[in-house]
Amino acid sequence: MKPLQKIDCSPDHRPAVTGVCISTAVAFLVMLTIDAKAAESIATPENQNLQISSGLSEQQARKLELFSSKRPRLFLDAERIKTLKSKLNTSPYKNFWQYVQKKADQFSQITPLSPGSDGNQEPLRRIGHRLPFMGMAYLMTRDEAYVRSITQWMDYLSALSDWPGTDLDEAHALAGMAIVYDWLYDRFSTDARARYEITINRHALSIYQDLRSQKAWWATEYLQNHNYVNAMALGLAGLTLAGKHNAAGSYIEAANKNFLKVFSLLSPDGASHEGVHYWAYGTQALLTYSMAASPIFGLEAVRSNPFFRKAAHFRLYTSLPGYEEIANFADSPRKEFYHAGATLRVLASLFQDGLAQWLAGRIDQAKEDDARLSWLDMLWYDPSIMATPPDDLPTYGYFDNLGILIRRSSWRDDAAWVFFKAGPPMGKLALANKRVFTGSHIHPDAGSFSMWANGEWLVLDDGYVWDKRTENHSVLLVNGKGQIGEGGRWFDNNAASKQSATAEITGRELTTGSQILRADLTRMYPHVSGLESWHRTIAMLPAGYLIVHDEVRGSESTVFESLLHIKRGAIEKTINSFSLQLRNNGLLVDDVSELSATRNIENYIVQDSANLLDLPVLPRFLIRLHPISISNSSGIWTNTLILRPFNPDQKPGSLQTQWMQKGTVLEFSDNQLNAKIDFQTMKVTVQQLSSD
Repeated sequence: MKPLQKIDCSPDHRPAVTGVCISTAVAFLVMLTIDAKAAESIATPENQNLQISSGLSEQQARKLELFSSKRPRLFLDAERIKTLKSKLNTSPYKNFWQYVQKKADQFSQITPLSPGSDGNQEPLRRIGHRLPFMGMAYLMTRDEAYVRSITQWMDYLSALSDWPGTDLDEAHALAGMAIVYDWLYDRFSTDARARYEITINRHALSIYQDLRSQKAWWATEYLQNHNYVNAMALGLAGLTLAGKHNAAGSYIEAANKNFLKVFSLLSPDGASHEGVHYWAYGTQALLTYSMAASPIFGLEAVRSNPFFRKAAHFRLYTSLPGYEEIANFADSPRKEFYHAGATLRVLASLFQDGLAQWLAGRIDQAKEDDARLSWLDMLWYDPSIMATPPDDLPTYGYFDNLGILIRRSSWRDDAAWVFFKAGPPMGKLALANKRVFTGSHIHPDAGSFSMWANGEWLVLDDGYVWDKRTENHSVLLVNGKGQIGEGGRWFDNNAASKQSATAEITGRELTTGSQILRADLTRMYPHVSGLESWHRTIAMLPAGYLIVHDEVRGSESTVFESLLHIKRGAIEKTINSFSLQLRNNGLLVDDVSELSATRNIENYIVQDSANLLDLPVLPRFLIRLHPISISNSSGIWTNTLILRPFNPDQKPGSLQTQWMQKGTVLEFSDNQLNAKIDFQTMKVTVQQLSSD
């Protein structure tokens, strides 16, 4: 690539010949439109005839030229490095740095095998994760040992004729290479830089071709973490190669164009249909690209997006009391692998959000050595943001796009916590836009609920599993059939779309004292199931009480089974109720339905668990409830359960119940609460007799 001739176009230095004065930015933009086969070191057979042109505006091209004139330039510069080094002995930077240095020291002791040799080589994704840790450690210490280790791994990746892994493996390795290539640019020899540039460009071009041609399955999956991570890696590669390769601007622009589509479809309530685990993973990828590319594109697309504005609230309410575990709906383990701290810290900085700042620190505190800090924590922590606890926030959170309602009895660590989910599989926004994406990490769980109290699970979800089965959730089976989309390793969203399968919140009344919500779940079941309608109403009350009211309609021959997954423990049964007794916890379940039902309690094993974090699948009982008979001509089964968690030292008293107004109003009382619930008008009256 020939260097640009810089022409001074200021008022005092205009050339005499009209038209000669072409701004440097325009010249830079012209450079970006050159055929990629003319770029240095990328004339490989698969791209010799590829035309790559950048769609960057003149202003963006000008900013990219300025950005490309210095190193390091990804996330930090020389001044930022100096500032970080001055804070390494101050809190919380000291904690961040100790973690980064510890990991960097561990990683620098690992030596790559020679390409093609036998043995267990490090996975590409792991290599990509490790490189920035060692790169950051070098920037803070100037210890050449880190440079030697990084060089070994960069040489190893560059020596591979083809990387043993595509998609996320390739993306993470590419992102790691792009970052340390920039950070340690002056520490690599000219020959080494040339090799690394070739490698980075080769794999960036591969992702670019996949994205632009849309031949990769993830290329148009704008609500999927694979899309986010691949496009992030492409963008980082373009940013680090800017000024070195003609195609760099095209890589950057392609990644940015992709993310603008993604941003338009993100859940406006800050939630993720892929679960809390993938919320952390995917959101970090989105923000990693956005922060790296901000010198060219700014951050307005992030700051104006409702998803990012509300994301910290989603992570707050999906945190279990104590903040060590998370709501494990969708493919989410009980403890997330991708730590949310760095993501929350950059959200705190972007939105001046003290809650996000507080939550990041509180999660770190809860997880202690398992906090999984990142080099990004060092970069994204903003000391000007004062941490603000959620004490003044409502103890419930409603996330409308996905139909998720969560309530805590208080903000204390010993609080009771309940969760309910009943929205469209991909959310209302995707449904309204008629966008059908791969279901992947979604579960067939519309109408499911879970419960936690006194430091442990009571009503369980299945977490990260390969086999997506409705029976794993506390929902309904109809003639033995579950919801549309079940049965495979990934949720079948195409099948759901073909049958217009969806769940819908049809009514709600959310107040400080109680929350009640009604969902229509009928269309989540195949037509052949025999289900005519299923409406589930959930009422969340003080002390962690949960009322589950079902109205199910079918023919007289239809067999309904209502499922309830509880943690395994000592069970004591009575005629219409049972008590679960754990070591430090308990749950009373009272069946107050007017129509009698049988209860089968059985040991249940969640099959084919991915066991992502080597977490044992919690042993559970499955309680199957189904009506003895449906005697009314309408074929309606009305089933109502009252779930009451308790501390063994403070067990609730016996339950007194009364149905009124033809079975539409329920009154009940014990020594904790007096409550009246009108399932028709969605009104709740509750009097708390003792504190949570």
